[in-house]
This record gives sequence, structure tokens and C-alpha cells, in this order.
Amino acid sequence: MTRSPLPCTRCKLSKTRLCVVRSFGSIPADILFLWEAPSKTDERLFEMGRTPEARLLFEMMAEAADILSIPCPSFHIHPMVMCRPTTMKYGPDRLPEKDEVLSCAVHVLEAVRKVQPKQIFFTSKLVAAAWRKELPDALTLLPMEMLERQGGKQSPYYLLTLRKLMEGLVW
Repeated sequence: MTRSPLPCTRCKLSKTRLCVVRSFGSIPADILFLWEAPSKTDERLFEMGRTPEARLLFEMMAEAADILSIPCPSFHIHPMVMCRPTTMKYGPDRLPEKDEVLSCAVHVLEAVRKVQPKQIFFTSKLVAAAWRKELPDALTLLPMEMLERQGGKQSPYYLLTLRKLMEGLVW
């Protein structure tokens, strides 16, 4: 959604970020995936949606649409924080803290307004915990990072996640 770095200084991530990572996908879109936070790879590429975990999600969406005999829905991926959470530039990734999530809430709500999704998916329990009250109809998927670490489509949790995704595609 953002094409250039935001002059945002609402939280401490502004001191360690290399850039503000853009969301990825169609606007408007049928589905909005609310992702935890940009990774080191996302930050390097300035955009969400180019990691192995995102590719696994795209393959899963195509498979679910094929099983349901529907066209693959349009989608948008948006992080719940726009900067990669780390304690220092070029440092390791960490989970976003509550104050960082609250600082970026305005960006998430703006994404929901612009994308106008038919369905919202949280991509982890952490995202669900932060946003369940404001977005009560959203469905929660298992983290794509976990599925990717466990072998992608060979993960024992792949079919469970595929089923949850299919539930959300029926509107």
C-alpha cells in the first residue's frame, strides 16, 4: 500500500528499520492476510509476499480454489507492523511488541478499509491475539513459517491449514 518510506516515528522500530516494508497484492481484494511482521527478506526486498512462506500460501490458495472449483481469489498481504522488528539494524528478527502493534494499528485499519476484503485471515495466533477484538470474523491459520520449516506441503499440518483456508473461501 505504501510506495515510499513513511516518515513514521510512532515506535522504536523507526530507529532500527532499514525501510518501511510495503504490503503486497490486489486492492481491492477478496482476501486480506494479516501477517505478523516483515522478515529480514521482506525488508531487503522492500515488500511482503516474496518469501518461501508467502509462496507456500499462494500455492495453498490455488489448491483450495481448485478443490472448490472456484477461481483463485484476489488477495492482499499486510503486516501488523510495517517495520521489521529487531533490536538493532541488521540484527535478528524478533516478534513485534504490543506497543509496536498499537503504533501500526492505523496502517492495518487503513488496509482493511482500502482492500475491502470478503474474508480476513490471521496468519498466526499472535496476530489473532492482537486483532481478534477489532476483526472478530477473521479466521486464524497456522503460521506459514512453521509449515515451511516442517516441509511445506509434506508438513502434517498442511491439510489442516488448507481446510481452514477453504472454509474462508466459501462466501
